[in-house]
This record gives sequence, C-alpha cells and structure tokens, in this order.
Amino acid sequence: MDSCEMILELQGSLTSSGKLRQELVNSPKGDNSNTPVRTATNEKVTVRKQRGNNVAPTAAASAAPNCAASAAAGPTCNLCMTKEELTAIIRKELQDSLCVQIKTSIKDCIATQLREITSEMNDIKESIKFSSDKFEEFKSEVISFKKNVQIIQKENENLRCTVSSLQQRVNQLEQLSRASNLEIQCVPEFKAENPSNIVQQLSKVIDCEVQDKDLVFCSRIAKANPQSSRPRSLLVKFQNQRQRDAYLTAATKFNKEHPTDKLNTSHLGIANEKNTAVYVVEHLTPEIKSLHAATRQKAREIGYKFSWVRNGRVFIRKNESSEYIYVRDADVLNTLGRDELIATVIKLKPDILALNETWTKQGQERYAPKVPGYSLKNTPRPHDRTGGGVGFLIRRGLRVRIKPHPPSELEQMWLELTVPGVGKVVVGTAYRPDSGLSPAKDEKAEINLMAYNAARNLQIRI
Repeated sequence: MDSCEMILELQGSLTSSGKLRQELVNSPKGDNSNTPVRTATNEKVTVRKQRGNNVAPTAAASAAPNCAASAAAGPTCNLCMTKEELTAIIRKELQDSLCVQIKTSIKDCIATQLREITSEMNDIKESIKFSSDKFEEFKSEVISFKKNVQIIQKENENLRCTVSSLQQRVNQLEQLSRASNLEIQCVPEFKAENPSNIVQQLSKVIDCEVQDKDLVFCSRIAKANPQSSRPRSLLVKFQNQRQRDAYLTAATKFNKEHPTDKLNTSHLGIANEKNTAVYVVEHLTPEIKSLHAATRQKAREIGYKFSWVRNGRVFIRKNESSEYIYVRDADVLNTLGRDELIATVIKLKPDILALNETWTKQGQERYAPKVPGYSLKNTPRPHDRTGGGVGFLIRRGLRVRIKPHPPSELEQMWLELTVPGVGKVVVGTAYRPDSGLSPAKDEKAEINLMAYNAARNLQIRI
C-alpha cells in the first residue's frame, strides 16, 4: 500500500467517525426514560412486560431496572455513559484502528522499499565485484605487458648492439676488400682520356713507377653527390696491398717534400689557367668517408692541426707534441674540443662532484668552466696561496644547504642534502695544502678531519 492509499483510507475512517458522531448528535429527542444514557424522571411510569412470545429481554431492557434502582439510590450510575464518554471511546477505538492500519501500511511500504534497495545493493555489489575482478585482470595484464616490454626493450638493445657490431664487421670486411685500391681525386675529365696513362704519369712524378701489369682495374667511378662540380674520381686497383701502400706512401712523401708545390694538374701535363690540387687517398667505404669528412670539419672548428686515414681508420691530432686520437665513431667527435672535466661530467652525469684545487679566488667564479645542467658552489682559495680552493658541481634541481664546519687550517666545504629513501646526507670535500704548517698542527688537522668524517658518516652519490 502506497502513501496515497494510506491517506485515502485514513480520510475514509475519519469521515465514518464524523458521520457517526453526527448521527449521535442528530438522533431524535424523546422520552427515552429507559435508556442507560439518561436517568428516568417519571416515577409513575410502569414497565410492562412485552407481549408476544417468550423472548429474552434485551440488554438495554434488562439494564433499565438496575438503572432506575441506581437512580433511586443515588445521583450517579456506573453503568451509564454520557455522550462525551461514548464519543471518546469511539474516537479511541478509531485512533487505535487507524494506528494499526498506518503501522501496517508503513511496515509494508518500508519492507517493499527495503526489498528493492536490497536488490539494488546486491546488483551494485555484483557490479563492483565484476569491476574489481576486471581491474585485477587488467592489472595483471598490464604487469605482464610491462614485463614483456622490458624484455623486448632489452632484446631490442641487444639486437641494436648486435646490429652495430655486425655493421662494424661488415664495414671492416668491406674496407678490407678495398685494401689494394686507391682513389685519385680532382683529376679533370676528358673524353679520350686513358685512366691507366694518368696513373702511370703520376707514378713517375712521385717516383714510384707503375706498369700496366701492376694494375688490375682503373676507371672513373660515380660521384657520391651527383650535384657536385668536382670531376669523378679515378679508382685504381693494384695487384696487391703492398704495391698500393708503396704508391700511397710515395704520394704522401712528395707532398711533404714539396709543401708549396703539392700534387696538382700541372704534374699530369694538364694545362689550366689555375692548377688544381690532386689527392691520392685510400678507397674508403661510404661510412668511413663520411666520418673522415666530419673529422676534418671538426678539426677546423676546434683548432686541431692534423687529421688523416690509415688502413681505413680515422685519426686526429691537435699538434706535433700531442697524442693522436682514434676516431671510432661520431661520439668521439662530440667529446673533442671540450674541457676534459666537462666531457667526463656530461658522460657520467653525477648528482654531485667534489672539486679540489679549483684555483678560484673570490669573484672569479665566472671564469670557471661552465657545465651544462650544473651549478658551482665553492670556497675560494686564500689570497696568500698559489693553489687551493675547493667546491662542488651540483646538478640543478637538487636542494642543498652549505653547512658550517669547525675552524681548521684545511680548505674544506660541507653540504647537506636530502636523498629520497635515505634522508639527510652530508657530503664534504677537503684539501690539505702542503703549506708551512708545523708538523704538530698538520697532524692535528688531519686527525680532526678524520674524526669529523667518521662522525658524519659521509656518503657521496655518483
């Protein structure tokens, strides 16, 4: 039963009770002397027996003598009720009945609603359980996918290394197959030219004569860049590598002995308005040739004096007194020309790097080498010393605080930083210069430093 039906039933009950009260009020007035509601006032009235068959007297009739007797006995009769009392009884009965009906209706309504809510809650629980199961399934799949991705990434890295290694081996084998070849560059082209004659003419100039029988192959080769204005190079293949090396060595020697008149078109008997240089080089693979070109360009940029190729390997040297550098790949070129410290920091990427002997006085920090992504914090060297100075290179983004240190003859600096998962860490650097300290002070300073380090339990994270 819903709320509307309850209200309608309640209104009907109230209407019925109202009608009953109205009927009681509007009942005809008469000489109801024998009613239990009113006491009989006429003592001369004789109560006669009813005519007819022997019928048992009604409750009202049987109650009349008692009422009359009680009226004679006293002013009040316990068996009689007034109109107000009867109305109150009826009202109470109606209220009790209505309360029972309302309670029953409310209980039924609440029970129905609870059943619906319980059903919906069960559906929600099932849905949540289904979603939870799916989430766990997706989670396990994601974990599995992550593991697979890591495995694939590792395999990809291994394959990349393998491919790089195989590519290097292929380049080496390809270069080895060209061990007997030479490339003569910048020789002007003519329609009726004989490449073998050009090679033999050049061999006479460099004092390394070559016969036709020493040549296996001699011809022009295609340009690497078709748009280039340079003539096509001459490719010469000798009978063996020894003959090739002798020819190449003779050409190099000639250029060293004639620095102002190196090999050019005039030595080949070619008359031009301007003599063009002629180059005798090894026949390199495209990869090594590209690396050699990049090395020459880098040498010009950073002021390196020499760059050359020997047996398919590219080398570079800063000057006559410096060591040569083998340029294995482009990564080696990227480190050339940089300060060694900067190159090391960029390669290793430390969080903090302790520095000693910075040789930086107060106000000279701007002259210190600039390391990309790092800031410098230092203690200037004393003005009365030629060396010294300590500091740190700190990766940008780390929050550090300079800690005060006990007075000492040492040049030192201490930092405090917070490392996730570790907590506060103190990092220090110290330099004990070889100064005029007395042995006692010197020993004491060293002992103090050792004690301070042990107490602080220093850690450095690189």
